[in-house]
Amino acid sequence: QDYPVVYLKQLNVTTCQNTEQGIRVTWQTVSGANAYEVYFKRKGIDAQWKAFGGATLSPSVTTASMTLKLDDSDPDGQEYELAVRAVSVADGNTFISYLPESGYSIVRLSMPVINKTVNTVQGVHIYWNKKAGHVAGYRVYRSQTPSGNYTKIGVTTGTDFTDKTAV
Repeated sequence: QDYPVVYLKQLNVTTCQNTEQGIRVTWQTVSGANAYEVYFKRKGIDAQWKAFGGATLSPSVTTASMTLKLDDSDPDGQEYELAVRAVSVADGNTFISYLPESGYSIVRLSMPVINKTVNTVQGVHIYWNKKAGHVAGYRVYRSQTPSGNYTKIGVTTGTDFTDKTAV
């Protein structure tokens, strides 16, 4: 009896970014795969990869992404390694790509809480507390409503910002 053989290239995560919903992981899809599994390790805590979840995609998709909603008990500043494995199911057989020894590193950062706003002649001055961990800066976004679309209005390395576009 002939057994099918499917060769799946080892995947690399192309980008990771902190979002309000969790860490968004993006990767390039590979030929022959019809599903993907996302794995993570907490640096200094987990020795082995842990499966987070999977995504079944159309073969025509070339870039894929998934948002990991992480355990709230993990503190800000926790470093994660992320990896993705390709899966192919053909004729009742499952083929998987290898997981790398180490993955894409990202530090978990939650959104800071605004603790003060002041209307000034220059605009609205916003204040927040410094986040613990490896914070290089803050991106500031604004929306007309809490559930509306947010637009980036600036970047700062401090813990305050003046929104000069506020009306």
